[in-house]
Amino acid sequence: NAVAAAGVGEEVLVSNGLYQTAATIVVGDGKRVRGFVPREQVVVDGQGLCRVFLLSMSSGAVLDGLTITNGYTTSGYGGGGVYIDAGTTVTNCVVVGNTCASPGYMGGGVVCGGLLVDSLIIGNVCSYRGGGVYLSGYGVAVGCTVVNNRCLNTDYAAGGGMCAGEGSPMIADCLVVSNESWEGGGIGLFSACVVNSSTVACNQAFSAGGGGIYTYGTAAQTIQNCVISSNTAAANGGGVEFVSPGVLSNCTVNGNVAGGAGGVLLHAGSAAVRCRIAGNQATGMGGGVYTFQGGYVESCEISGNQAGTYGGGVAANKAGVLQNCTVAGNQASQGGGRYVDYLDYWLQNGGFCPQMTNCIVALNEASSSPQLAQTNGVAYSCSPGLGEGVDGNTAADPKFLRNGTGAGLALAGEDFRLRRSSPCVDRGLNDLSWMDGAQDLNGCARIYPINGTVDMGCYEVGPPSGSVILFR
Repeated sequence: NAVAAAGVGEEVLVSNGLYQTAATIVVGDGKRVRGFVPREQVVVDGQGLCRVFLLSMSSGAVLDGLTITNGYTTSGYGGGGVYIDAGTTVTNCVVVGNTCASPGYMGGGVVCGGLLVDSLIIGNVCSYRGGGVYLSGYGVAVGCTVVNNRCLNTDYAAGGGMCAGEGSPMIADCLVVSNESWEGGGIGLFSACVVNSSTVACNQAFSAGGGGIYTYGTAAQTIQNCVISSNTAAANGGGVEFVSPGVLSNCTVNGNVAGGAGGVLLHAGSAAVRCRIAGNQATGMGGGVYTFQGGYVESCEISGNQAGTYGGGVAANKAGVLQNCTVAGNQASQGGGRYVDYLDYWLQNGGFCPQMTNCIVALNEASSSPQLAQTNGVAYSCSPGLGEGVDGNTAADPKFLRNGTGAGLALAGEDFRLRRSSPCVDRGLNDLSWMDGAQDLNGCARIYPINGTVDMGCYEVGPPSGSVILFR
């Protein structure tokens, strides 16, 4: 009643208490509904009868400092707790225990086409996409904690925590933890979404892939500056599964588990750039990375991963490119460093062969082919067993700063940066299509003017301290 009675642009202050509603509360006309005590003490309860709040499109409406609970909708528009239309904001709220049930299918807690800020989204459920939050249009979620949400359907439900379903939404500075869904346990991306500076951890894809993040479609997605850790997938991509074009950049992917591709699965058109992919496990192939019929991996450290069958560090199928990567300390039954699946078949039926350039593959373990199971397509790289000088390769010891002990999940004490005396320094093949102005995994210049040649591996050895570099 207070919200309905407020004038255009007025603020409604809400004291502590439990406020039950049997009908959706519509907030528009620039109104601001704000709790003036801690948000946990201002509870608005839909009683399992209705969506709790609807913020009208382009109205400038704001919800601030409330707990929104026990909302329920079967609307195709979704949003059991709150529907945030474009041009409206929810900030500093708790959205807990809300439901979007069939035939509605998205946003158990929140549907957001506007702005969701600094809020806790916990224990919500939906039938299909976005157990906690469903983002559409230009919706933005920033600074939110999304925990213990779930998508219930057993077929193709995605984004237990968050789902970007359409438009060009953004997720930034969020913590997405302990959510679950059929695929994309933490986050499902189906549109041109950017995920930035977020932590995605301990989520589960209970039947399919993408324990942490699952991507699908024709729009390119960007995942950058994120930590993707300790997620599980029944199928492929314990950390991330890309089934769309897109880029994973400047991310740490560690401690994830899957049937295949323990860390990252890359389909054609997707890439991992300047990432550390470590300590992941696959019961099948590709402990760290699996490039399936394509995929590009550049300037990544792939270390301490473990595969039950092939490709402890990297497994490749049909195609895929590795450039300036360090693949070390991984473990598998065959191809501890890299394994190419069906290589003979692809060579006979189309000529496809995964390429590996400027890489270091060393200190991996396997009962068969501990480093490279096949050497086709390998050039300007360092690995035991390569022909010295053939195609620019070397079989010499790469001389890491510290080799560490063990391999796979037992790897410890390693530092895979290079000594200045390493035979991999200034031994790579320059590729100015991407190296000009590019950085290595540590943020150093990929090509230093003092010598002009790229190093092998993901780390450059820069000029010694005290050097003076002259530019003309």
